[in-house]
Amino acid sequence: MPSLAELFPGENLKEATFETALRIEREIRENLMVISYFLQEAGIATEGVFVKDDPGQVEQVKERYDLILDYFVMLNSHLYHQAFEALIARLDMGIGMYKARLRQAKRDLCSPVAWLAYLIRLPITILERAGLASHPDSQQIILTGYGKFLKTLIVLILLLIAVRLGVTIPWKEIVQWAIGFLK
Repeated sequence: MPSLAELFPGENLKEATFETALRIEREIRENLMVISYFLQEAGIATEGVFVKDDPGQVEQVKERYDLILDYFVMLNSHLYHQAFEALIARLDMGIGMYKARLRQAKRDLCSPVAWLAYLIRLPITILERAGLASHPDSQQIILTGYGKFLKTLIVLILLLIAVRLGVTIPWKEIVQWAIGFLK
């Protein structure tokens, strides 16, 4: 386990003090939204349903919590141990997804096929990041136009290869076919 000096470089925190506990709590609060976002992106559910056992009630009471965002609420409830174990399980799942994605990213780094796929998809990614492909209709228009562009590009590359190899090309028929193809 890392020491306090490693966790908080440049800060002079002492073990088992109130100031240290407050500093750790502040660090947790600062990262709750980030952790919740990345777990959601990984498809890991962060909601937990806990049954409250109350001998005086006939029906069981179910309480819903977001295991990440409601961390400090659950910390002060009677469900502390159950919530803590569920939270650790979700964090372990997130770490597992991170490790799997890291392995995939390392493989993709050395794969020319992955580079080619990235380059082909790059214009779509740029338009999505710019917010121009957020609506399904605009996505359809962009993908259709980009598909036609890629088909045209492939045809041009094949034609250039054919010219380079010395194949005679019937340009009139090709232009007529290309016009019909692009319609």
